[in-house]
Parts: sequence; structure tokens; C-alpha cells
Amino acid sequence: MKATGIIRKIDKLGRIVIPKDVIKMLNIKANSTLLEVKIEDEKIILEKYVPGRACAITGEITPENKVYEGDICLSPKGSFILFQQLVEDNWDRVKKERLRS
Repeated sequence: MKATGIIRKIDKLGRIVIPKDVIKMLNIKANSTLLEVKIEDEKIILEKYVPGRACAITGEITPENKVYEGDICLSPKGSFILFQQLVEDNWDRVKKERLRS
């Protein structure tokens, strides 16, 4: 994460102003770009929201997310979780198949 050195106050309605330089740098369009609010420890993180790209398992939106057969979107973490569950649920069947071979 890159520090900008910019400090802003929060107004009475809980709003902050994003500096124009940051808006231009990130190609944010007023009234059309959606920002997702995330909380991580003591940080508030704003990320561009990309509809339909959220992981079906974790809900994460990352550039590494991939869309698989059946239009299922998975993050690397979601892929790992799903893989572990598939192995656990099918381990007995896998062992039987190996013994037959």
C-alpha cells in the first residue's frame, strides 16, 4: 500500500473528499464508478467495485480471481478452500480408484 501523505477530515455527515489527483490517477468517474468499503484491522480501504468478479467462496474481489466453467468466479484462496473440501469429501472414493488401477 502506498502512502500519499494526504490527510482529510470527516464532515458531520461522515463524508471525506478524495483528492482530484487520486481520482485522476485511479481513473475514478464521478457518479459511475462504484467503490467498495472494506475494513481491515484499523484500516478503511476503498477499492473499485467490479460486479460479478467476487469469489463465490470468500467474496473477495482480487485481480487474481478467475472465472471457471459454469461462470463460477474463484479467488486463489477460494480455489484452495474448494480444493481442500473436494479432496476431503472424496478421499475414500479416490483411494478405492487408486487400488483398482
